[in-house]
Amino acid sequence: AVVSTQSTGDCKNGSDTTGTAYRGRIAVTVSGKKCQRWDAQTPNAHTRTAEKYPDSGLEENYCRNPDGESDVWCYNGEGKDPRFELCAVPTCEGDESEGEQEEEEEEEEEEEEEEVQVEKKWR
Repeated sequence: AVVSTQSTGDCKNGSDTTGTAYRGRIAVTVSGKKCQRWDAQTPNAHTRTAEKYPDSGLEENYCRNPDGESDVWCYNGEGKDPRFELCAVPTCEGDESEGEQEEEEEEEEEEEEEEVQVEKKWR
């Protein structure tokens, strides 16, 4: 079962409670609204763009968490009310996928080692 979860990627790993490393393809909010594309400014104009958040996987209209919300979310593609909504992304079972996703994980300022690694890449 774990292998199939990994290949679809439609779950977030257990250590990633807020879903910042989630790169799956769920694109619907908890109330069933279709997500707005990140590169679209309608119906909701916004600043959460791939240019501003290049490491957050803001592609298509998939649920993501670029800015430290409590969970993955997206803008409401069906209107302005609500402007955005959280998405229901399940946690992966067994969590064997942890190692794979660790490189992509964007934990907010807790981990200073990560910033050091980023500096090395630029040298």
